[in-house]
Order: sequence, then structure tokens, then C-alpha cells
Amino acid sequence: MNLIFILPQIGKGGGQVIQALELALMLKKNGKKIYILTDRAKTVSKDSLKYIKYLDIHKINRNPLNYFVLFRYLTIFLTTLKILKNQKKL
Repeated sequence: MNLIFILPQIGKGGGQVIQALELALMLKKNGKKIYILTDRAKTVSKDSLKYIKYLDIHKINRNPLNYFVLFRYLTIFLTTLKILKNQKKL
């Protein structure tokens, strides 16, 4: 099973981000394929650094269109399709 976590706050860190990353790591250890999508972070918080080597984190490039909600979610959707398409090749 493939699961995608959308974490826009990964650059700030915090309890909710760490909890989501811990959940993602646990699910991965149980055989699930996990992807993390983020669009707001230029960097990853210090608290999140230890998860980088274990999880597949994709950063969506920011552009002016991302400031409009519709385009932002369209970008996330298209990135999700790209990830799923790449997985079918494996």
C-alpha cells in the first residue's frame, strides 16, 4: 500500500509534524510505501532532520501560482500522479 502525507509545516517542525513523521516511519517499518509532500519549506526543521534518511520527502517548488489555493492543490495532485507513475515503472 502506498500512502502520501502532505506536510506543509515541515520547515517549522513542531509536535504535529513530528507525530506525522513518527507515524509515517512506523507505517514504513510495517511494509507500507510512504511519501511525504511539502510545499512551504525551503529547509527542513532540526527536529525533522533525523527522518530524512528514512522517508521519501518530496519538495514541491514554489512559484507564484502556489499562492492561489486551486493551483496549489493542483500542483500537489500532479506531483502525486508523478510519484505514482514512477512507482509503476519499478
